[in-house]
Amino acid sequence: MTLLGELTVEEPQLRLEAANGRRALEVVLGLPAAEAVVKLRFGRPSCEPLARLIEKALAQAERAGELIVTGGAIEAAEDIVRVRRKAHGKADWIASPTSWVRIELRPAGLVASSPDFLPEAPTALESPDVTVEDADVLGALRDVIDPDLGVNIVDLGFVRRIALEGDVTVLTMTLTSPACPLAAQVEKQIRRRLRGPVRVEWVWSPAWRPSDISEGGRWELSAIGFSF
Repeated sequence: MTLLGELTVEEPQLRLEAANGRRALEVVLGLPAAEAVVKLRFGRPSCEPLARLIEKALAQAERAGELIVTGGAIEAAEDIVRVRRKAHGKADWIASPTSWVRIELRPAGLVASSPDFLPEAPTALESPDVTVEDADVLGALRDVIDPDLGVNIVDLGFVRRIALEGDVTVLTMTLTSPACPLAAQVEKQIRRRLRGPVRVEWVWSPAWRPSDISEGGRWELSAIGFSF
């Protein structure tokens, strides 16, 4: 139920399998938040990601007194995909499941004020097509090479959209994961290749997948040891 004074914490992409998260959340419903953290960390089933999220709520509401875990929702989100290097120059992909997680807490003793309601988990945006306003831009971007994979960012599927706003070229870009450390290097290459002012907007939903790679990109990666 929605409660007066309730506190909610939400993560759009927590590294957690949705089914496991739901089971763990059911175990701690109705418990004081501090007790729920201990149970999630050391009990069965344990769930460290949920424990950390509840700790985050406790840090935000340190003056609210005792908090009770009253509800929440957990839905599967986009996997995080990263490269796994193997011996002899081989490589493939590792997909880590994530979930959209919402946890509700309230100070002990508060009463319900309205009927039960939880919003649906946000759905991932449909994979946008690259809108080519200027063919020269796309051609130039094929000269921008991912420093780790050795393939251009167009064939890797990193370019989500190209648009022109006046004299500014606006690129909507992604990488293999939000944790990828190469964004600054890729953006530096882009600015060297394109003429005029450029704005790069990084997006992570929907998450990049190996299926975004073009046929040519797959051929290049297969030649250096990647499997699909």
